[in-house]
Amino acid sequence: MPSYRTLSAPTLSKPGSQSRLFSISTFRNIIFAEGCSLLRKGSRARFAGLTPANLGGQSLEHEDFDMPVQNMTKARNMVKQIPLTRIQRLIGKRMSESKRSKPCFSIECRADVTDLMGLRGRLSKSAGVKITSNAFFIYALAQAVKRYPLMVGALDAGDKIRIADAVNVGFAVSAPQGLVVPVIKNADKKTLTEVALAEKLLTERARSNKLTLEQMEGETIALSNLGAYGIDSFVGIVPPPASVILAVGNVVRTVVAMNGKPTVRKMTSLTLSVDHRVISGRYAAEFLKSIVEQLQAPLQLV
Repeated sequence: MPSYRTLSAPTLSKPGSQSRLFSISTFRNIIFAEGCSLLRKGSRARFAGLTPANLGGQSLEHEDFDMPVQNMTKARNMVKQIPLTRIQRLIGKRMSESKRSKPCFSIECRADVTDLMGLRGRLSKSAGVKITSNAFFIYALAQAVKRYPLMVGALDAGDKIRIADAVNVGFAVSAPQGLVVPVIKNADKKTLTEVALAEKLLTERARSNKLTLEQMEGETIALSNLGAYGIDSFVGIVPPPASVILAVGNVVRTVVAMNGKPTVRKMTSLTLSVDHRVISGRYAAEFLKSIVEQLQAPLQLV
């Protein structure tokens, strides 16, 4: 049987202690605080004799509770309200819509990007533009779609799948005004250098709040990279226009077995989230494997 404690009115002061007088509204706050304290301790409180009729207009004394009235007043005064920006409201609406409407599943694997990271500097120098690791991920993602076109499909009218006629990769950028998603159009038809140039331009425009509407629309597949923030792995939310998002984690030096010997390699986590109404588990697994194979053989991407 659950244990109960009874708090009765009107006297709540300790014998011999200095009493304090409070209005009925303050007393109600005290009773609420004590009730919360009792619930936290695993018991239930029953308040006997406290009704609107016998509480109305009177003042009551109180004893010390776990949460003093002064602390409750301070807590109320410390509450701050921060209004959402227009972009935050839009993103919140879109992400909520996606979570409610899309039955997604996620799969994850690791890619050895040791050779890719070593090649990046030389390629940047020869191309005359900095080729970031993100540019490699965007390029590999777009190239893999050529073999697995269903990855840019979307459910249409509930009874058919519509395949997009373009591979437009949206990639998340953290900007002062909030999270924005510029889109590299026709990424599958661009060279690695062209993808790197587009990524650099769009990232700069995003962070200076100069993206046009055209540069943020038309996304058919998405990528999010939190590796720069030290995140090893995470699961992304598939944006409403697309059915797939690739989440990329931090590049971590890891001891792995190669030719029977322990070796330190640079590994990264890739987590693919997809709409299960459009894409099967096997199809998604083969697509992710294709991306990993490209990243582990970077000379094929050049």
